[in-house]
Amino acid sequence: MTEISPSIREWLKQCLTERFDTAINQKLNQKISIEDIVDEITKSTDVKNLMKSTESALRGQQDIIDGKLIEDNECGPITSLSYTSDLSCDDWSTFKTSAEQLSVALDNASLDKPIHVRLAGYETLLEGEINNCDEESINLLLKCLSDGISDDNRPIFEASVRVHAKLLESSRSHDVYMNLINAFDNEYHTEKLHEPLPNFNTGINFKIFRHEKLISILYIIIEHQKQILKVMRGVDRIVDEIIDQFVVFLNTHNVSNATTKLLSTLNLLAVLDPSANWSKKLLHSSATRKTLIAALSKSPNFLDNVLTIVKNGLNVCPDIIVLTITDEPPAVFISGDTVETLTYLHCLHFISQLCSYLSGRKLLSECHVESFPSPAEYLIALLTSLNTLALSTVPRAVYNESRAALKIMLNQPTLPCDSRFFHIALNPLMKNSKSSNKLWIHTIDVANFMLDTKDGFEFLTSEYRHGSANSQDINSIYPCSIILIYTSNLLNQPLTVMNIDQVVEIFKFIGKLFDALEDFDTVEEAMRNNFFPAIERFYNKIDKYSIGNESKTQYLDSAMKNMLLNIASSPLGLRLLNEHPIIFEELIESSINPLRYSWNSNEIVIFIVSAAFFDFGRKVISQLVPQTFSLFLSDVCENLQDPFTFVDPWDNENAKKFIHVLALLSLNAECFNIVMLDAEENNYEEFDYPRSFCELLKCSINNNSSYHGFSLLALETMIWNLDISIHLLHTYDLQNILLELQEDCLMEVKKYQEKFEEHDDGTELELNEENENNQKIENEETHVVYVIDETSFIRHRILTNAYYIRHKLFTSTNAPEECVLYSNFPPPDAEENINLLLKSDTSSELDELLENCKPGLRDSGWISQVKAAHKNSKDPMKHSTLICLLDEMEKAIPTVEWVDVFKWEDELSLEKIWLPEDEFGLELAIRFSEDNCEKLEDELNAKANLKKVFELIHSIIKFERGEKFEGFDWFLATIFIICNGNVEKCKVFIKQLVRFPSAIFMWRTLGISVDRNNEEEIATQLILAEHIDAVVKKELPAVNYALKSEFGVKWWMICDRLLAQCFWCVLKWPEIVHFLGICISNTPDYIVYYCVSMLQHCEPIIMQDIIDKKSWPENMNLSEFRCHNYMGFMDRLSKRYGNKILASLTQRKVIIPTES
Repeated sequence: MTEISPSIREWLKQCLTERFDTAINQKLNQKISIEDIVDEITKSTDVKNLMKSTESALRGQQDIIDGKLIEDNECGPITSLSYTSDLSCDDWSTFKTSAEQLSVALDNASLDKPIHVRLAGYETLLEGEINNCDEESINLLLKCLSDGISDDNRPIFEASVRVHAKLLESSRSHDVYMNLINAFDNEYHTEKLHEPLPNFNTGINFKIFRHEKLISILYIIIEHQKQILKVMRGVDRIVDEIIDQFVVFLNTHNVSNATTKLLSTLNLLAVLDPSANWSKKLLHSSATRKTLIAALSKSPNFLDNVLTIVKNGLNVCPDIIVLTITDEPPAVFISGDTVETLTYLHCLHFISQLCSYLSGRKLLSECHVESFPSPAEYLIALLTSLNTLALSTVPRAVYNESRAALKIMLNQPTLPCDSRFFHIALNPLMKNSKSSNKLWIHTIDVANFMLDTKDGFEFLTSEYRHGSANSQDINSIYPCSIILIYTSNLLNQPLTVMNIDQVVEIFKFIGKLFDALEDFDTVEEAMRNNFFPAIERFYNKIDKYSIGNESKTQYLDSAMKNMLLNIASSPLGLRLLNEHPIIFEELIESSINPLRYSWNSNEIVIFIVSAAFFDFGRKVISQLVPQTFSLFLSDVCENLQDPFTFVDPWDNENAKKFIHVLALLSLNAECFNIVMLDAEENNYEEFDYPRSFCELLKCSINNNSSYHGFSLLALETMIWNLDISIHLLHTYDLQNILLELQEDCLMEVKKYQEKFEEHDDGTELELNEENENNQKIENEETHVVYVIDETSFIRHRILTNAYYIRHKLFTSTNAPEECVLYSNFPPPDAEENINLLLKSDTSSELDELLENCKPGLRDSGWISQVKAAHKNSKDPMKHSTLICLLDEMEKAIPTVEWVDVFKWEDELSLEKIWLPEDEFGLELAIRFSEDNCEKLEDELNAKANLKKVFELIHSIIKFERGEKFEGFDWFLATIFIICNGNVEKCKVFIKQLVRFPSAIFMWRTLGISVDRNNEEEIATQLILAEHIDAVVKKELPAVNYALKSEFGVKWWMICDRLLAQCFWCVLKWPEIVHFLGICISNTPDYIVYYCVSMLQHCEPIIMQDIIDKKSWPENMNLSEFRCHNYMGFMDRLSKRYGNKILASLTQRKVIIPTES
């Protein structure tokens, strides 16, 4: 009721008394609760009639406003309640004050009237509008409002303030705004014996009405500025004037002296706005910034005063905050020392805002304050002050506001700072004494800024030396490594004393650090020896910690796992996680559980894919995978029931997301095999839609399923991974069933030809007309054709790409009108095969160089000639040329030290057992060799010869195939094709190749064998991935970020899959041969540069695909990649990174035990 005007409140009370007084008294005597009485009254017939009458009155008034009411309004509505009749007859249009009404209201509000009459006058002004009033009336109104502001009666002052606040929203807002400023000036300068002005001795005390009035007026002025900036579309004359007038306003009332110490406008403003948000909003816009800078340049005294306050505060920070605010009785007291502290903080924010912009820094440089630092020096002084505040016992609010002032500058893209700023920020952390090491939250802000700048990032990842140049004891450390060690110590603290917010901010920094870090050598030792053991101890005690601290524990755990996901996106992070099973298991479990409900996070999906590289990761995932796809699949399958997506249900966003998830899973065949375990006991027919991934795959071989088309899309997305492809070929007999389904698309079509039979009388009988004997003449041709629909076309793409092994080589198969369906292999001749070998009749420059080689050792000059000749030989390389290149390069490179442990045997002692998947792989390799061998020797025994090559060479390198299919050796199959199926040539080729340091990185099977014998898990694979990731971050940061942020994938994971299957079905055969030539003629690090060059080729394609909303890797296209276009790029990368990467790759120690 307090929000209802007095007249309405009195009317409601009278109505309730007349109508419900007896009933209310009876019910109160019966001790019925007031709530029940009110509920009964509001539901009574009378009140309902009142509401209906009100609605009728409002609708009628609307008709009057619109000019649609044509009825005579002389008679009031007929109703049984007098008060509703009065209500419905009222005019509910907005009250518009006429000149006469305004004059009456102003007269009532004049100073000579009683208080209740004046309040009624202000009430009238509050309800009316002044938009159509003349200038004289406006001046009288403003004079009346000024009198109300200066009045010593509180209700009069409050009424005047309310009218001011309302009129600030009118068309005369600028006049009202100036009236407020003038009112403030008058109030500030008026002499009042019993109401002194606020000063530093007495502070601000609302028991002194004058203090409250000044604060209230200033508050309305500031709020009006905020509203103007919110609705402002452009800077006009009025906005310019408001900014100029406000700066002049702040520059006035500085009349304090040593005795009185009166508070200025700036001091009062600081109390209301310690963070200087008024100037922050003005400086944010370039238009208002220009106006504000110009206004400040006209008021040098104001700026000098602000700079003096900041300079003194940076030297000795005011740190007293004492204030009292109570509701009962209402009272506000702010001490003078508190005002001084708030003024310093306000000025500190203001100067930081100015220093953040070039025009602001230029303005400050023109000031004449003695010994005030330059913007760069100011930044250092502010940081030094923060370091001091962090160690002191000042109120937390002072530290937080000072930190906020620093962040204003750190958030700007350009900042005037040098290396001294970084030293001062991290020096408290880098002290020799561990007990005195400090990492405050403002230091983390600076560290985050350092990650975004070149100089700062170099400082974080470079050696930091303690001691002077002459010191004998100099300790060399890396700042980023020390931060990890310090965080480890924080995690060892009990949760009750741990600063959770600080630790969470550090976790965010570490996650960001790993996104930007290229060289993990700087942090590897600290991660392995300190950071990960500390996290492991935390998880060991997390159950104990959570008792009574559930919210803190969950908050910390969530931040920690987000950080670990960032770390796990790098190969080194994965390797370190695998060394700490407790952390690894916690992260996998916390990642998979959300996937049961949502697959929106690509980051989580790609982590699960990469975690499956390790035996432990696969074990944990396999225990959690059941029902993972259930909700996701049900959500996608509901598209068939949705009338808005029924026409094309698989073009919806959730279906595309599902396909993208499958594309990510296809990067790791081991992860796919685990997902295949996601089978439920529930029957598919019981739910009418697939509940698991296995059931979805079964729909791909059942053309009667409603989800047949979607399952085919899912299948097509995955089988570019050839290991997955041959696994499915074995599990579901995929090829044969899809061919049978294509055969079901056959349809007979009869074609009738128009032929005529000639009669004896010379007339002709048209075909199908009846002759005299009522016998119909039939002449027709019957054709068998394939019906091409969406599903048959997808099946055609799957079959054709699988047959020619060209899944990622986009060809004419994408055009349904150009394809020719078939139901038997081989495909018809009309289906071109892009993998057919491009033969060159002429000799290349590389051929001529190799033919003219003389016997003997080869020096570095000869190697340079070979590389130059290869660069100039852009045509497809002959297989014989590659073999000759290998033979000659063997004489030029140092042989790896471990090659002599291999024992070459001509015959096998035991016949190996072949898995069904391996058999399919062999058949696929033979099929591929038919198109790419220059001349396949002994075609009839090609498969037997390939088996012999596999068995012989795998036994030599001590590679044992497991009882479960783990992947096919696509590299060895490639060598078999290059050697044209000749077993002896294959043996000689491998014999020479294993002498090259690059062999274990080119040949995945050899790398696995080496890792197994060294008791390391996928170490060779991850070392190469680390270097690919590091170079991509450095050379191609934009596309690297785009891949991760848009698709959740890192380029090193895609390259890992491409290298595993030796680029089959992704690159054309001539490019695969050239890749081997590059690896043979160059050092091992060129494998890294080759992978990076592929991404450089893809960069414009990826950026365009992001615009077109096409995801990777499902739309990955490397068909136009030509390595010769990027050989210069690879050479430049070698000069930049060769020393480091080459040393890392060649330091691999291989321990392969010989048989006794």
